[in-house]
Amino acid sequence: MSKNIGQVLAVSGAQVTVEVDPQLSDLHVRHEGATYTVGQPGTYLIVDAGHDKYLVLVTTVRKSKWVPTEPSVGAGQSNPLLPAGHFPFLPMPTNQIDKTLIDGVIVGTIVGGAFEVGVFRLPVVGDVVTLALEDHLRIALSPPADRNVVSIGNHVDSDLPVYLDVDHLLGKHTAIVGTTGCGKSYTVARLIQQLVSDFPGGNIVVFDLHGEYSTCFGAEARHIRADLLSLPAWLHGFDDLFQLCADLGNQFNIHNQSWAFREGILKLKQTYCKDVLTDKVLAEKVDLDAPVPFDITGLQNYLHNQNAATQDKSDNWALEVGETEDWFGKRMKFQPKKAGSISPGPMNGQLDRLVLRVDSRINDPRYAFMFKYTLKEKSKDELPDIVRKMTAFLGDKSTPITVFDLSYLPSETVGTVVATISRMLFQVHFLAERGATTPTLAVYEEAHNYISRSGRGAYGEARDSVERIAKEGRKFGIGTLVVSQRPSELSETLLSQCNTFLCMRLANTVDKNHVLALLPDSMQMLTSVLPSLPRGQVIAIGQASKMPVRLEVSPIAEKRPSSE
Repeated sequence: MSKNIGQVLAVSGAQVTVEVDPQLSDLHVRHEGATYTVGQPGTYLIVDAGHDKYLVLVTTVRKSKWVPTEPSVGAGQSNPLLPAGHFPFLPMPTNQIDKTLIDGVIVGTIVGGAFEVGVFRLPVVGDVVTLALEDHLRIALSPPADRNVVSIGNHVDSDLPVYLDVDHLLGKHTAIVGTTGCGKSYTVARLIQQLVSDFPGGNIVVFDLHGEYSTCFGAEARHIRADLLSLPAWLHGFDDLFQLCADLGNQFNIHNQSWAFREGILKLKQTYCKDVLTDKVLAEKVDLDAPVPFDITGLQNYLHNQNAATQDKSDNWALEVGETEDWFGKRMKFQPKKAGSISPGPMNGQLDRLVLRVDSRINDPRYAFMFKYTLKEKSKDELPDIVRKMTAFLGDKSTPITVFDLSYLPSETVGTVVATISRMLFQVHFLAERGATTPTLAVYEEAHNYISRSGRGAYGEARDSVERIAKEGRKFGIGTLVVSQRPSELSETLLSQCNTFLCMRLANTVDKNHVLALLPDSMQMLTSVLPSLPRGQVIAIGQASKMPVRLEVSPIAEKRPSSE
């Protein structure tokens, strides 16, 4: 049988409607020993316009039946389907008009044996429509000669490998979305393994929320338990620390807490610049968010002393007899308040809740990675050592993959760890000479848990840090791979910056509609098949894929994620 299956009935922009040849007995066509199913959503057709051949992705197939009734002449009766009058040429009820119509979207053009994304000239009504044979798909799916590509699976209908453009996939950010159990972790592991195999010079940092990737990578990976990290408090931004320690519920007193917290940290950082770094100019210009070490015990002492301070009639500090003034080195003893002679200091009693919360955070074992540290005596290498370890830029000891296992952390601290490491990653690339750093991919597993659209406190810091990478990271060589089963709960800014979507099964209507809103109008019909995708199948849409394509992730022989 011929490979011709119909003709173009209507064209509206990139949308095409095809009328199937009524001579076809059914939609299962035999051609050169192979059976093709015509009109199955997700498959392809060819609009043959001579030299140009348009590749059409099928989105809908429907059957149209029309049974007209012949009106009685002069009887004054009318059929609501027909205008008034007599039409003897119309078929009688026994001769039904039966049409099979296929709707699709043009995804590209095959010109002279090469595939070009987009359309140079639109087809016209009457153009012949043919089957998309394997030769056509091989041309369309073949990788560009001048681009770096990676393949994680094959096209579901042809077993041809599907290639994704690495620069678009990683540099312009990607989201992998799908409901639980659809194979997201498997797909992430497969992608990372292939990237490391094909491009071993890259740097991949994985934030593993559930400890799934400890078995995925061999000697090419470092596995770090996040609860055993040392991310001292001075590495964190001021807002991050303050929201963690302050009594945010007391809005009448929040300004006093903020002032004391700010003054204590700033003076401690200035002292470090003068005494250890011996840089008086830096001490004058240092800001609260600068990663300058300070002694957390000194901050405790300062807040306690401000809260307990009293003054005499001359507004001097009313210290007990023999007590020396040392705001950061110890907890000073002040004379008790006494009417007429000893009055409370400016912050006396105003910082009770702040002091208690700071002490409790420092003594809480869940926050040991932040507060249980000691400054290296007169050492200037503390910050570089930490940055090298957290960003995986270890020189000769570097490995292409670093996995931070967050599963040992309490949920309250996950946002803090993600925020701090993400901020360090961005700063290293931002401050380095353009193009001089190793390209880095940050993988955020189960991202909706700590980069949510309504993040507060430490989760707000994590969202801000990752959003900055998403908005500016491409210019500095750092990209993101966001993995989530609830895209509707993810940061809108983060998702909107993703240019490629690897969509797996999504049964939840809210999540599906959220992804739908981010796709081009011509691609939105594809999401209707998402609830029925089998495990391990992906619809790739976006700049990394030459065209929207449905692929099946190839199996991993060993080193699979422990996500069962």
